[in-house]
Amino acid sequence: MTKPKTPPKPKRPKRLSAKQLKEDIEFYLALKAMPPDKLGTLAPILEEATASYEKMLALQKEAARAEEALAAAKKELHESHIAMAEARIADILNSGPNDYLDDDELEHPDGTPAASRPPTLH
Repeated sequence: MTKPKTPPKPKRPKRLSAKQLKEDIEFYLALKAMPPDKLGTLAPILEEATASYEKMLALQKEAARAEEALAAAKKELHESHIAMAEARIADILNSGPNDYLDDDELEHPDGTPAASRPPTLH
C-alpha cells in the first residue's frame, strides 16, 4: 500500500517593501483622483482597492492601539517591579539587626546547635 501524497503547501505571498507599498498607495491615490468617466474598466478594480485600502488603514490603527497597550503594560510591569524592590529594601532597612536569622544561626535538622557546626560559606 502506497502512502497518499500530501498536497503541497500554498506559497505565502511575498511581503512588500516599504518603498513598494508607498508607491502602490501613491498610484492608488492617483487613480482615485481621476474622474469616473476616465476610469472605464478600472472602476471595479478601484472599488476593490478602496476596500482593501480602508481595511489596511483600520488595521494600522488597531496595530497602533495594540502597541500603545503593550507599552503601557510594560511600563506598569516595570513600575510594579520597582515598587516590589523598594518595598523589600524598605523592609530590610527598617528591620533591626536581630530581626532575621542567618543560615548559620538556624538549628540543624539533626538537632545540633549552630555554634557546634562549622560556618557555611556562601
